[in-house]
Amino acid sequence: MKQFNPAYQGDVWVVAEYGEGAIHPATLELIGKARELADSLEVKAGVVLAGHGLEDLSRRLIAYGADNIYYIEHELLGHFDPLPFRKAVADLVSEYWPQIVLFAATPAGRVLAPMVSYRLKCGLTADCTSLDIRDNTKKGQVAILLQTRPALGGNVMATITSINSRSQMATARPGVMKKVIPDESRTGSVFRHEIDLTDADLCMDVQKYEVSSGMVNFEVEVIVSGGKGLQNRDNYEDLINSLCTILQQKLGTNVEKGASRAAVERGYIGRAHQVGQTGTAVGPKLYLALGISGAIQHMIGVANTETIIAINSDPNAPIFKMCDYYLIGNVEEIIPQLVKGLGA
Repeated sequence: MKQFNPAYQGDVWVVAEYGEGAIHPATLELIGKARELADSLEVKAGVVLAGHGLEDLSRRLIAYGADNIYYIEHELLGHFDPLPFRKAVADLVSEYWPQIVLFAATPAGRVLAPMVSYRLKCGLTADCTSLDIRDNTKKGQVAILLQTRPALGGNVMATITSINSRSQMATARPGVMKKVIPDESRTGSVFRHEIDLTDADLCMDVQKYEVSSGMVNFEVEVIVSGGKGLQNRDNYEDLINSLCTILQQKLGTNVEKGASRAAVERGYIGRAHQVGQTGTAVGPKLYLALGISGAIQHMIGVANTETIIAINSDPNAPIFKMCDYYLIGNVEEIIPQLVKGLGA
């Protein structure tokens, strides 16, 4: 039997994503995680930035925790196209062979990551909710990346390792990893790389770009979410809207509406408001869950929340074991009283 002995020596990398005039927030979250992993391995954290005219963004990436920026410049990298980006990233990885490469599980990242991993014959774990380094103090163990993600319909959490990959690759959904506070005093190095690309390397012919108007801003301090326990769309709109309005007035901060997958599937609100593994991962200071049972897929999406308050009529609702405060009762009766009390 062939024995694999991965003696990982390289750094920890993040493949950056850029769009609409800024670095994607998920990239900044992953840099924080890469910094943590790199420190535990006593190596450096690097960021691959491929694009056109983006070198000035290196300073921002360093502030968020990167030691080295590997900048790939070419005019054909000005907009995302899978084939030239695959070539750019794969060629760079094969030159340095970092031991870990992280991608954001965005629409672009979901396309790019498997293409890069396939080209380099490396293992890839998608939609990770946790990334850690295995304790290598035990005899015979090496410090490998533990990649945890939901499995079997989200009913269990599976930890996956890539024991025979030269680089261990993983994607993580936006919002799952906590974004660190930037340190503008940090210093780092920028390594500029050139790449030979022609129009023949492109697989997309972009006619125009349109920015969706249906986006929801979950970068707020307070989110009020409703689940199937609200019974119907009218209840969702009346109860959630009234509570959001009074909280916004009293707290003086923006409040956003969220929903569980069950509520979205029942038509209470559009999918853009869905919170959870199959929606958007959020991390507000306060998250109010109304009529939400607490399925693991939903709770993964609120893991970075500072305080969770749940209201549910089911005393055995799983969310009660995972929230900070809870109230057992009928949401339709409690919310009007709460709104009245806050408005007094």
